[in-house]
Amino acid sequence: MQTNLPINNLIKYSLRTSVGVGCIVMVAGTTVETSWLLPIYRGATTFLLFFICCLISIFLLLAFEKKGKEVVTDFFSRRFVCGYFFAFIPMAAMHFVNLELTARGILPKSYHESKLLYSGLSWQMMSYTLLITFIIYVLVYFFHNFVLLLFEKNRSAVELSELKAANFETANQLLRQQIQPHFLFNALNVLKSLIRKYPSTAEEYLVRLSDFLRASFTLSRTDTATLEQELKLCEDYMEMQQIRFGNSIDYQVKIDRDDPALKLFLPFFSVQLLLENAIKHNQLTETQPLHIEISSQGGWVKVENDLQPKSFVENSTGNGLVNLKERYRILSGDEIVIKMTDTKFSVEIRLLEISNRQ
Repeated sequence: MQTNLPINNLIKYSLRTSVGVGCIVMVAGTTVETSWLLPIYRGATTFLLFFICCLISIFLLLAFEKKGKEVVTDFFSRRFVCGYFFAFIPMAAMHFVNLELTARGILPKSYHESKLLYSGLSWQMMSYTLLITFIIYVLVYFFHNFVLLLFEKNRSAVELSELKAANFETANQLLRQQIQPHFLFNALNVLKSLIRKYPSTAEEYLVRLSDFLRASFTLSRTDTATLEQELKLCEDYMEMQQIRFGNSIDYQVKIDRDDPALKLFLPFFSVQLLLENAIKHNQLTETQPLHIEISSQGGWVKVENDLQPKSFVENSTGNGLVNLKERYRILSGDEIVIKMTDTKFSVEIRLLEISNRQ
């Protein structure tokens, strides 16, 4: 039978609670009974009755759900009255069993607290059984409501988590789709300028651009890349820039080839984007070259460049660094670290140990 109720949890916790209640009654019975058999019997019958009441409550939950009734954790009088009525039956049956065992001498007459309860259908017996049933079923009813409440709370938390993950993935996909257009927009602007001023250089630049795009095609299908893969892209990218700027750029990678950080992950096109931003926003000449340095320490990669801002910045979408910050936040939950002094600008990214690939 298909159900949205946590039946397995209800049965499991009902069994554990019934055992606990039975043990409490058994231990309490040892303080008033001289024979050790009677406390065991009291504990066993209490366990049995409590567990039967639990099963009755679970059956009613299933029955009301099957009829299309919404199972709520608030007090539902109809379910409570039905459960109370059905729970009274095994309680009364157990009382008559105890009377029969007492009449046969198997149980001592001291088993009951009052001799008035010995008569089979006396009003005292009925009142006593109704009261005990009420107390036990109230405990069972609100105990099951508590289990249902916890289940609903956990299910809501899981659904909320899944919804957030879906929203993050959607946002991440949209951001990923901006990466190639952003790079191509800037690269084609550069190519347009070179074609107008230096046609032969533009041709070589176009060849390098083609190689770069071919190398990045596979990588661009993923959310993340290893630092080693990113540096290879950066190497290809900087070869393009050397064609354009010559000795106006001083580019250094201060990361050993056996550095474990090379196997860690970060958002793809992230380091390349920082190099692109550094070149785009700063002046660079052969007399005053732009120094760019990539280093790694303590699980972080750092891209640092001289701060020598241009008075005029080339056309750009303006989404690069914002895009990187948002992609990194979605992938890791952290923020990148941006630092700026009078002479230096740097961005630090904590490397991730787990890839997030599609």
